[in-house]
Amino acid sequence: MEDGSRPGSHPSPMATCTLATPRPSSLTSASRRTSAASATCVWTTPTPHGQSDAIEGVTHSLCSLEFNSHRPLYDWFLAHVPLDAPAPKQREFARLELTHTITSKRRLRSLVTDGVVDGWDDPRMPTLRGMRRRGYPAAAIRAFCQAVGTTKNNSVKAIEEFESFVRRELNATTQRRMAVLHPLKLVLDGWPTDENGNPVVEWFELVNNPENPRLPRGPAPQVLPPLPRS
Repeated sequence: MEDGSRPGSHPSPMATCTLATPRPSSLTSASRRTSAASATCVWTTPTPHGQSDAIEGVTHSLCSLEFNSHRPLYDWFLAHVPLDAPAPKQREFARLELTHTITSKRRLRSLVTDGVVDGWDDPRMPTLRGMRRRGYPAAAIRAFCQAVGTTKNNSVKAIEEFESFVRRELNATTQRRMAVLHPLKLVLDGWPTDENGNPVVEWFELVNNPENPRLPRGPAPQVLPPLPRS
């Protein structure tokens, strides 16, 4: 690169190159001659990100803010080493941080490798698969991300705000159910029976979700039948 054209954060950028030179070896002389005659050396350094994006057909490379200093090098390689594919664009935005939540990939990976959690889809993990196994609807996650939007300033959102979107989505989509966890045994005398001798049960319709009248109604017994005498 000529003086004055180097990106300030990368005074000496490098790219992948292949040289047809003997592979260096620390073996014996005979082994070194065999290695040099049978192989060439591929010197590998970090590949220009823009070139790899263009080859893979990426139109926009979305990065977090720490990659903002890399954009001059990204654009420099695209300008000086052009490809037949359209040049992609790099854009940076702030990470989505939540209170009481670990979002560092390195720390999350250590939880997985150390066996603290069962995997990346463990319900305790703040990953998309973990949240889905925890019962978070996909629509709630999308609505929260859309409400937060993208910004150039690092900030931390309260986990309670995220959970409010989950409750709002579940309140509008889930069906209501009622159950008796600790029933009491009752014996009713004189209960009407049908021609087969079975207790008569009257049924009526209940709203599955009062917040969403479009959901179908469900049948429910108006009065529970009496239990048989023991």
